[in-house]
Amino acid sequence: TPIAYLSRMYLLNRNFIGAYEFCKNKIKKFPENPELNVCLGKASFFLKKYQEAIEYFLQIQKFSSDTSVMFNVALCFFKLKDFNNAEIYLQKHLKTTKKEDSQASQLLQLIKEKKLLNSEKEKQDEKAPKTAK
Repeated sequence: TPIAYLSRMYLLNRNFIGAYEFCKNKIKKFPENPELNVCLGKASFFLKKYQEAIEYFLQIQKFSSDTSVMFNVALCFFKLKDFNNAEIYLQKHLKTTKKEDSQASQLLQLIKEKKLLNSEKEKQDEKAPKTAK
């Protein structure tokens, strides 16, 4: 469709603000258009609007079986430093994908390392002496 084509052109040209504004305007008229939701999800991600990107990516699930959605949601949670949800959505992605996904496997390993580091930091913080203010 022309709308899908234009939204992809904005993204390909790395015009994320243009993509966001174009798709945000069009989605009012076509809320269940998967291409618009993908465009808004990607544009929001690159504009560091991760929570908003999650909403658009999850919206896609209602009318598409695109398995990359779970990976994109996991990546957003990773950027938000919500490693538990990142791992949950990445595991969902890996269960539904039909081929080996080395990028997802690497991200899963990184998430596990971040969770371990956070856990160790929390233990150190608990052991640290409390200082009076």
